[in-house]
Amino acid sequence: MPVKKGVKFGLFPKFLISFILIALIPMGLIEYLSYTGMKDFRKDLLTNSRNIITNLSTENIKQIAVGTAAQLSVYFRFAANTPGKQVHIYFNSNSDIPIKKLKNDPFLKSIALKPVGKTGYTAVYTSEAITIFHKNPKIVGFDLHKLKNKFPKFWKIMKASLKGPASGYYNWKDIHGKIREKYMYCAPVKGTNLHVAATTYLDEFFGPINALEKSSNEQQKSLFHYIFYVSLGLVLYMILFSFVYARSITKPILHLADVADRISVGDLDVKVDVKTNDEIMILAEAINRMQKSLKSAIVRLRGKSK
Repeated sequence: MPVKKGVKFGLFPKFLISFILIALIPMGLIEYLSYTGMKDFRKDLLTNSRNIITNLSTENIKQIAVGTAAQLSVYFRFAANTPGKQVHIYFNSNSDIPIKKLKNDPFLKSIALKPVGKTGYTAVYTSEAITIFHKNPKIVGFDLHKLKNKFPKFWKIMKASLKGPASGYYNWKDIHGKIREKYMYCAPVKGTNLHVAATTYLDEFFGPINALEKSSNEQQKSLFHYIFYVSLGLVLYMILFSFVYARSITKPILHLADVADRISVGDLDVKVDVKTNDEIMILAEAINRMQKSLKSAIVRLRGKSK
């Protein structure tokens, strides 16, 4: 049709693109905010859960160390005041306070060595940093000063504990050769020059959180796939809807343009076929009136010419 000449980017593509953008941008923004909001909520939940478990775990380790130290203190006071009890006296070279010399006492050993978590343990050492009780017999009598350079964070906690209660984190190689973070709390045994250290790998307490994190990762992937497919379906629906709607607007306009073009070349019998209830219908009625007026005018002119 002549009216289409020179039209490079008509109303139809403009309407189509506008409808799609108007519909998709808010929808995409809402879905993005929903997804990121859930992601941030999940992250905060896991972070807070880890913090809570860390605090509970470190407090549990502390209580084991403090409880073991208290039991040892009670044991030594009881042994010191029990006539005939087979307990040797150990004299601290840096103090005038006598304490018990630790031999192969199975009951004392059962008090000193306790499990902490799945692989953790308690150990007892002197104020000279010499190990007295340890779950590994090879470590008994070991001078902890030798770990000063190899494990500086461990030694920093140990050194502080020689003056009082101390705690902290340090890295340690497990039986599989993997470096993992440990937490240690050291408590002095009241009335002696002994100290109790309770330590274990912190990640042992994160089993439920790790399972929750794995489950939430899977749920997040499922949510992403769900949002993607729903969005894809909505995009296709919006494209189809926008196409039909834009077509419903541009089609009658092109029809009226064709009618006007045919009237301009003398075709006064062309039919105006527009059935809408909007401004386009008003334009169609105006063209229809113009067509009738021209037709009447031509009839009158022909009558006068006879």
